[in-house]
Amino acid sequence: MKPDSCLTSSVQLGAYTLSNRIVIAPRARSLAQNNLPQPEAVNYYADRAACGLIITEPTLVSPVHTLSNYPGIYTRQQVRSWRKITECVREKNGKFFFTALVW
Repeated sequence: MKPDSCLTSSVQLGAYTLSNRIVIAPRARSLAQNNLPQPEAVNYYADRAACGLIITEPTLVSPVHTLSNYPGIYTRQQVRSWRKITECVREKNGKFFFTALVW
């Protein structure tokens, strides 16, 4: 494999085939307010959907300990907000994993 094609070649990651070897790490700054992903998060993830894998910013899975600037995924409203993001990424054949914030 030529060095310039290394990043653009597909790779198997467990059960997933990634279209390339570019992985986007979790964001250091969240695109959330009141535990809801904001509309600009759709654009952020859509712009990066061509990467092999996107790892989300820390996402709250329970209301026990909340942080206002982190998105959650434990209410219907939060799930609806994330659904907009996941649908947009899937339309572009992107893949991403959630990073759960649990303590």
